[in-house]
Amino acid sequence: MAPEMRPQPSSMTFGEQSTEKESHDMLSYSLDQGINMLDTAEIYPIQPKEETQGRTDLYIACLNGVTETWYLPTLHSVSNQVQYIGVSNETSYGVMRFVQAAKLHGLPKIVSIQNGYSLLVRCSFEVDLAEVCHPNNCNIGLLAYSPLGSGVLTGKYLDDSCGNSKSFRLNLFPGYMQRYNALLAKEATKEYLKVAKKHVLTPVQLALGFVRDRPFTASTIIGVTTMDQLKENINAFTSAPRPLPPQVLDDIETVFKRYRDPAVL
Repeated sequence: MAPEMRPQPSSMTFGEQSTEKESHDMLSYSLDQGINMLDTAEIYPIQPKEETQGRTDLYIACLNGVTETWYLPTLHSVSNQVQYIGVSNETSYGVMRFVQAAKLHGLPKIVSIQNGYSLLVRCSFEVDLAEVCHPNNCNIGLLAYSPLGSGVLTGKYLDDSCGNSKSFRLNLFPGYMQRYNALLAKEATKEYLKVAKKHVLTPVQLALGFVRDRPFTASTIIGVTTMDQLKENINAFTSAPRPLPPQVLDDIETVFKRYRDPAVL
């Protein structure tokens, strides 16, 4: 998605940690920044809320402007057809089965895979999925979620004064994604923060810049709960050197060799 690639906000916190107004404000700001892709799912928000499940089945009637055509009539012939398919949390075997089925039955091929990928979780994608999804093979772009390790890579969970703040996701939902906040993950995070400081980068610039520049990344999904977080993420994504300098990548690999996927163990 080359030079103009933008991050992809997630609506995972909308309606839980973010109010409806805050959510609309963040969506509007994202559009103003040239972002045209949003991560959403029927199960959102996380943690799921009983009162919001199934709301996609409700429709609001609107009589004003009912005869106005806002779509291109020439597209009507394909309005009920699936154009593109993406998978999530899939394995290389699963991806190949989807690719095989598409070829056998003349179905749309997979164009994206939405899996977790960050400085703390790399091997599950790099070991085999990176080869499967390579442009010369199946040509499937990664939509990387949790590029900040559920916020851990910002360093905020290392601050004793903030470690118990209920505004932080891992504190608000005890047990949720705690693998990112485990001992080894914290140790690795401390080392990555040193790398960021050494190269005059913010922790967010380092983490998002790394994921952004991977050759298999199509877009990076950023989960935010406040407008300040959204602005910081977008700014870090666009302001971090592109690509990250070789010296930065070398230091990242040095830490990785010592802490290989600490959030998986």
